Amino acid sequence: MAKVEHLLRKKCNFAPGKANSFYLCVILLNHFFSLAACLSLSAGAWATDVATVEWGNYFDGTTTAGDMSIGVALAGSDVIWQNVLGSTTGAADLFYGADKIFQGAESTAANNGNLAVTKTDAAGNALWTVYSNSGDFANQGGVATVADGAVYFYGKVRHSDGMFDKEICIVDAAGNKTEVGGTVTERYYRLILGKVDKDGKVQWIKLFDVENGKAPAGTKDFTADAVTAGGVAADAEGNVYISGAFAMPLTFGETTLTPKSAVAWDGKTQGVNDLFIAKFDAEGNYVASLTAESSAQKGNAVQSVTVSGGKLYFVGTANSAEGEAKATLGGKEFTASENASLFVGCASTADLSVEWLTSATGVKQDGQKSFACQGLAVCESCGNVWVTGALKGTLNVTGTQVSIASIQVSMNEGLIIRLNAANGEVLAGAVSRTAYNVSALASYVSAFQNPACPDKVYVYGYMMNAKEGAFIHTMPKIFRPIQTPLSVLLKTAVFPLHTALHTTARLRPLISLSAATRHLALLPILQ
Repeated sequence: MAKVEHLLRKKCNFAPGKANSFYLCVILLNHFFSLAACLSLSAGAWATDVATVEWGNYFDGTTTAGDMSIGVALAGSDVIWQNVLGSTTGAADLFYGADKIFQGAESTAANNGNLAVTKTDAAGNALWTVYSNSGDFANQGGVATVADGAVYFYGKVRHSDGMFDKEICIVDAAGNKTEVGGTVTERYYRLILGKVDKDGKVQWIKLFDVENGKAPAGTKDFTADAVTAGGVAADAEGNVYISGAFAMPLTFGETTLTPKSAVAWDGKTQGVNDLFIAKFDAEGNYVASLTAESSAQKGNAVQSVTVSGGKLYFVGTANSAEGEAKATLGGKEFTASENASLFVGCASTADLSVEWLTSATGVKQDGQKSFACQGLAVCESCGNVWVTGALKGTLNVTGTQVSIASIQVSMNEGLIIRLNAANGEVLAGAVSRTAYNVSALASYVSAFQNPACPDKVYVYGYMMNAKEGAFIHTMPKIFRPIQTPLSVLLKTAVFPLHTALHTTARLRPLISLSAATRHLALLPILQ
């Protein structure tokens, strides 16, 4: 593992003394999904056989805390990265490794979020970047690709500070500028969805307006924030799906969605909002949407979507104002508690009709919310849906005796839940403390299941303490039938990579899997 750490620092060009930098380092792990990985490996076998660094690089903003990786997607053998890179006052240079990729907006703010959608080849060489030179992008949204190499990017944006008289501007790989949003007298957030072709040329960009809401009493220089960008996914026909939450009327083309909670909203996105999923065709035309038909709940949001086998799978969180409250989505009922509760669903990509919807009410622990969602994955041939995130407390699956509980009292634990893709039945669940017995604030970012290893799932995540960073491990025993109630969570062998990825609590890892090469890419993101 010491050799891996040396290779990591050498190939990723880490600069530990550069405190204002943001690093996105890609580590390709050879043979991870080879046939050997389907066998029962010992910790020693993992350490000596798998971790080989092939290449690494980083994206570098100019702020201490204004940089974030928003999404990653495969485009054949190439990779698409969507990041928000922070720049300080003035037009600062932003980098991929040692190479300047663009100049940030001429904002007067200490931190302006600049959009960067970069395509690299399999060896990590940058092929093109689509970027913003006007507009302040939030750390929300994502990126999706289709078979012809086209890329959809999705996010949340407002005008840059000091640039109210300039439109939000996106510059494509050929240097062509697309301006949207007009000029404004005050800043407020809106949603943005765009499409570029395989060569980085902008095909279209849509800006979705949200009614410029109200500010809470006593708030100075308030920026209206009545919308949240969740996930994005595309199907085989090139249709694109976006999700999120809204607290004031949201307009897609000629269609305006009105949240049930608009009257109660007090100007804070986190307070009262309704969920949405919207579908657009390959030309960016609005097709259909899905919102809650009725709601006695305080706040709902669809945080992630993915398409598999002609189905749209989605996951989100919900909260009630008091006690338990029920709502319906596509005619299917789900339940929320006063704490962060979970819902997972499946809809037809043809008309967004909901086929199944599963919910689990949260019971908080130590005064903190119970659940935070981070990932959604589907293995179509295996028939499994995987939901990952963090848990502090208990999730009680609605209509069943199944409960999934954390072990630590004071900190979040990584959470993984397995559901039947055909009907949404919760089959199993586990938390990270049962797999890796270390006291730390932890989360599972996502999970992958290799169809060649149908009895295992690979999860990855992070821990925030003085010793650990990122880790990957298998959870083969999560395939055992679930017990009711689920009181003793599933133990498994663990294969940590925290020695190689040793860092501080600023580490946030992600992983992408190339089905063609069967390589696993671990992306620790230093913010």
